[in-house]
Amino acid sequence: MIPNILLVPIAEQRFTTLGDWYQNEDGSFTIAISKMLDWRHEFLVLIHELTEWSICRATGVSSQEADIFDQYWESDIKFGAVSIEAEAGFSKDCPYRRGHIWGARMERLFCWLLGANWKQYEDACNKLLHEYAITHEYPNAIV
Repeated sequence: MIPNILLVPIAEQRFTTLGDWYQNEDGSFTIAISKMLDWRHEFLVLIHELTEWSICRATGVSSQEADIFDQYWESDIKFGAVSIEAEAGFSKDCPYRRGHIWGARMERLFCWLLGANWKQYEDACNKLLHEYAITHEYPNAIV
């Protein structure tokens, strides 16, 4: 099963993230990628999410488990307990940590393969995350 892939504005993401995967009611999966100015950046988010999703599927980490963790993480962002630029998947408590770490590795590899600049990519990502916080009125978010 290959997930459906959506390209969406950052404001439409379910959480403070550039990429999100989830299971639909019919059992299919969707990966939502935030629109970015450079197609290579969108692809880097996509390769990260595909890697994370596939490892989670293979190791039995459910969409529900990931969503529950992400809801707690989102609350921590909203109330300033973690930086908006921090990645939930690197937390020791994250159920999808293994998939996230490998996703991050694939991101870096493909950044190099596509000739993109990692610093410019990070800056573009952080800019969108800040937009999300403003759009969703997170006054205590650490930016």
